[in-house]
Amino acid sequence: MECQPQDSYGIAETFDGSASVPRDVEEKGDASISEDAHHPPRLDQPGNMENEYIVDFAEDNPDYPPNWSWCYKWTMVMLIATMSMPDIVGDLFVKEKRGAAMAVATVLPLLGPVAAPAVGSFTAQAKGWRWTIWIIVIAVGAVTSFFLLIFRETNKVTILQYKTKHLRKERGNDHLRPKYEVATGRAAGMIVGIVLYGNTSDRYVKYKQSTEGIVKPEHRLLLMLLGATVLPISLFLYGWTVAERVQWVAPLIGTALVGFSVILTILPTENYLVDAYDLYSASAIAAGVILHAFSGAVLPLIGPPIYGSLGLGWGNSVFGFIAVAYIPPIFSADEIWGAYQE
Repeated sequence: MECQPQDSYGIAETFDGSASVPRDVEEKGDASISEDAHHPPRLDQPGNMENEYIVDFAEDNPDYPPNWSWCYKWTMVMLIATMSMPDIVGDLFVKEKRGAAMAVATVLPLLGPVAAPAVGSFTAQAKGWRWTIWIIVIAVGAVTSFFLLIFRETNKVTILQYKTKHLRKERGNDHLRPKYEVATGRAAGMIVGIVLYGNTSDRYVKYKQSTEGIVKPEHRLLLMLLGATVLPISLFLYGWTVAERVQWVAPLIGTALVGFSVILTILPTENYLVDAYDLYSASAIAAGVILHAFSGAVLPLIGPPIYGSLGLGWGNSVFGFIAVAYIPPIFSADEIWGAYQE
């Protein structure tokens, strides 16, 4: 049984919701492309906005990680289990086949603390305490070397980004974008938001303490005002740049701003709750988590009907207007605004 996956990236470009690859193209390991690929359709029309010009894997593609050989995938599972990296299981197996792999990847690290005392005590008594260290060095070195020797990229986002970049140059079509590019843009915005908050929040609190001699929990909410302002702008930007077929960088910036604003809304709020409720901060955070979970359960149910009937432009505008409605109460709240006017 072959353990190594093939080297080429056979990836399909989907334009009408399908992921099929023509036989003559599939045999060459290339990607299919629509005859109308250089004339992008409108993405804001109902039923025609999810998969056009999205570079994605074909379901039967041998280079799609879940389609790699059984031997290679389980070798990877055994290796990642020794390194406590069970998240890679999600890349290697489809949802209905992850149970056994996740069980193995999770249980093996738990067996270490059980077996280690027996093995260590026997080794120390028979060979001396130095061999308890040497055994660990040899085992970790061997596993790590083997891992680096056979490991290849499993992350679908990274693979598709590489292939899409290649296809844009090869086909001269800047409208192609990877399926997970939106998530990538949002992640980049979140990172920027985390860095900004982490480098300014404590400094601002220290500044208030040095100038006013008092620190209020509301001082943590300064950046939330920025996040609340940026959120509707980002929703309008993403929705209408996609609807009007603007170059792919523009909607990517919109999703990055969404991630940026979400972080600058969540982090100040949770930090405020910790400072305000002190000994009872865990309960306050738990209440916030429940509200987040409820919203996360409801919004996916109402989102598709809105986008299906209004399109991406007006669909995102609906959520943008809702975000705008929250801005005046935030800026007018005495507990927040008053803390900065003092």
